[in-house]
Amino acid sequence: MLAGLLMVGTTASQAGELDPATGRLAIFGEKALDFEPGVEPTRVGFRTWFVGVSEASQAAERGRALRRDLVRSLVGQHYLELGGERPYFAIELEPDGSEFSRRRVEVHLWQKALGTKMTAKLVWLSGDRRSFLEFLSADRAHVLAEVPLFPTGRVTSDGWRELSSGPVDFWLAGRIPPLLWLEDQQIAAGFDGGVENDFSARAAVDGIEIVDLGPAQVPARDCRASSSCGELGSCLYGRCVDAAAKHGPSTAPELFREYLFQLELEYRRFSGSRVSVQGLSAAVATVRSLEAQGAPVPKLFEAWRKASVGLADGHYAARRWAYRWPVSLGVCAHLGTADASEGGAERPLVYDASLGPLTGRLRRGDVLRSVEGRPPLEWLAAEAEPSSYGGDPIGAPAIDAMEVLDRAAEVGARALFSRCPIVNRVCQPNEVLEIEIDLRQLLAGLWTDQPPEWRFAVADCDARLEPAVPDPQRSAPWFVGSRTEGLTRMLLINAVPGDPSWISEIDRALSGTPASVLLDQRRGWGGTVEGADALASRLVGPMQSFGVALLPAFDGDLKAHQDAFRACLESSSLGDLACGNAVWWQLGQSQMGPRSSLGANAKLAVLNYQDVSGNDYVSEFVSHRGAATRIFGPGPTYGAFGAIVTLPTRAFELGGGGSIQIHDSIFLRRSDDPNESFSTGRGVIPHTRVLQRQTDLIGGVDTVMEEARRWLRE
Repeated sequence: MLAGLLMVGTTASQAGELDPATGRLAIFGEKALDFEPGVEPTRVGFRTWFVGVSEASQAAERGRALRRDLVRSLVGQHYLELGGERPYFAIELEPDGSEFSRRRVEVHLWQKALGTKMTAKLVWLSGDRRSFLEFLSADRAHVLAEVPLFPTGRVTSDGWRELSSGPVDFWLAGRIPPLLWLEDQQIAAGFDGGVENDFSARAAVDGIEIVDLGPAQVPARDCRASSSCGELGSCLYGRCVDAAAKHGPSTAPELFREYLFQLELEYRRFSGSRVSVQGLSAAVATVRSLEAQGAPVPKLFEAWRKASVGLADGHYAARRWAYRWPVSLGVCAHLGTADASEGGAERPLVYDASLGPLTGRLRRGDVLRSVEGRPPLEWLAAEAEPSSYGGDPIGAPAIDAMEVLDRAAEVGARALFSRCPIVNRVCQPNEVLEIEIDLRQLLAGLWTDQPPEWRFAVADCDARLEPAVPDPQRSAPWFVGSRTEGLTRMLLINAVPGDPSWISEIDRALSGTPASVLLDQRRGWGGTVEGADALASRLVGPMQSFGVALLPAFDGDLKAHQDAFRACLESSSLGDLACGNAVWWQLGQSQMGPRSSLGANAKLAVLNYQDVSGNDYVSEFVSHRGAATRIFGPGPTYGAFGAIVTLPTRAFELGGGGSIQIHDSIFLRRSDDPNESFSTGRGVIPHTRVLQRQTDLIGGVDTVMEEARRWLRE
């Protein structure tokens, strides 16, 4: 076996040495584990765990996993074989002392693929470690942070590869030491692409070391903002932590630079959204500017996440370079007009607080007035991680309002609420009650090994105070329901799945050619072309819209590409995948037989809120109707006019490579429509912008529904 070359991109501290003559690794870190049978792990300061196996069976399980092989081993004569039927393995790096309690370290590990690889990460766990390690029970344990180990560039010619955590403060917030967690990459990725796990696959692991880099660099103190935690720190649940634990590992700058180049190239080649690609240069420039100023790599990961979420890609799912189990306060809030207590300011209004720690302290109609003394959405933009929203930027406030309180909890901020305790009229200033919530205090148990029992209290956050159909099953993703109210057919959907039973329900709902229709799709989670087509074609007449061209990214003349794509589709029997993934979608093509337009002549009111993908298409198509149509909502739809694709995991990532949109759409009024305007990234603007009023909310009245009813009666 020959030692591999020391490659560009190694971490600042090198653990161990590879003998160039034999390829053997000599390890010399402050703590090291080489799995030789004569030395128990506890004697060198480690405790190993085969996760999901009882403590009494650990020694026997370790004996079964230990392999003696002078050819394959890297250190000594033995290595540990993991993966397949032993998918999870953990090492307590400091189970009995505080040797590294205020130290900065780098953790190294070597592995070799034998059919699979192990995803390695540092995991900081609050609560009952034993129940978590023995039974994988999350009841009394909470993962506060995960940081992946990444390839350093050191390899051997027979397949051993070094991984490193990069420099990181060993104890999180000066209170909690980490586990080294290994997980079969097949399990971590799931059944990706229909490929089943190979339980006979294994990986070899050897040469684990901790290198002491000196004193900890992040202050061990309380915080309410990351700015108070120093250059290498960030604020998490009210305590300063290493920024790597919150945003991503501290790699060598040249490694991050290469990684950013790969992300930019990937987006330019695969994203179908012209708006997103046009904004990409500015996003990359922002990160490179910070890099030029000497910002630490974890802060560059944070900057890229903020910049990339703002690319107006409604199908974008962010990559993860660090991870923590989310904490939810169980409060449902939506953007509204605080007319009862805040003079009409737009603020998040509490719809429900019946779960979690704020039960009894908050109630319907309360207003989130400020976070750390600033308007909530202003604070979110300046101080917190971005929300999950990635669509048309104009629509961000309505979606951000749903998440701002949980984002405030992530840093342990103070939240100030106001309440008007009087129904049916605006409060005078002296009648308004103030309620201050100290979120750091609520979450203090996470730092004392007593994670709160309510931490997973996720509210079913529905903006439909009065849904069009009051069915108890209405929140189901594939629900469709209808009823008649006077001369109006009330229709409620969520997603647009397009299966035959769903389409049959749509036909039933629109039967009898109603004079007016109210479509409530305020939880529009998208779906399929068939689903969007089935609904839109029943509301839009044949002469009012031809369809849409979904085109991939390309350079050069639009018309030439359109003609080439279309000629290919007309001549190929292999479908769109053989023609550059271009799709010509003629409205009504999913119907069997003649196009049915049951509601094409009805007066139509559409209620929007969280409308993405397939529901985006429905809104755009009905905008072309010849009959009276009005869309009501707080802002535009996401503007996600295209298909989604998941991306592969890269070196620094946990849990998959995220996703992007691979199409852009041109809507066509007729088959020879000369329109060349791409639509992705710009959502459908409501004809009437309407927010829930606080006075209505207190009285149980759905403002958006009432505005739509009023228009339908005109």
